[in-house]
Amino acid sequence: MSYLCIIEEQIILTFNLLKGGIIIKRKLSSASLIIFLALSGCTQPESKQELAVEKIEEGEVVETVHTITNQEEIESVMATLENEKWTKVDLYSGTDFMFSVDNKKVDVHIHSKNNSVEMFRQSEDGNERAVILHEEAEVFYELLTGDSLENFEG
Repeated sequence: MSYLCIIEEQIILTFNLLKGGIIIKRKLSSASLIIFLALSGCTQPESKQELAVEKIEEGEVVETVHTITNQEEIESVMATLENEKWTKVDLYSGTDFMFSVDNKKVDVHIHSKNNSVEMFRQSEDGNERAVILHEEAEVFYELLTGDSLENFEG
């Protein structure tokens, strides 16, 4: 073999090793990046949602009566809103409390005489209304206000 052929073979061999090394280096870099992103995602603090329930008098917010910070309680409120049967209504009046979930306002009207809670929200078609009765109303009221429905003065 001539000296030139040996040099040519060495150059080709070196090039192939470098080419393989670059591919391996890229794969290692990609794997490192994926592991880093996965770990950084695990260490990021979970965003905490708060639900502020405000008392309404004569159409104006008077005070915040309760702020729900427990995530299970917030999920319970959201599940109640999702599971209730909502019907279309034209107009409504008589809001006692108000809160917002996912940037959507929910007005709440309390009927303490028959232990019911009426909720109103806006939809694409107008206003919607849902009613919670008896024990469920008492539980929902306590969840919203931190107080018993028996103590409601409306």
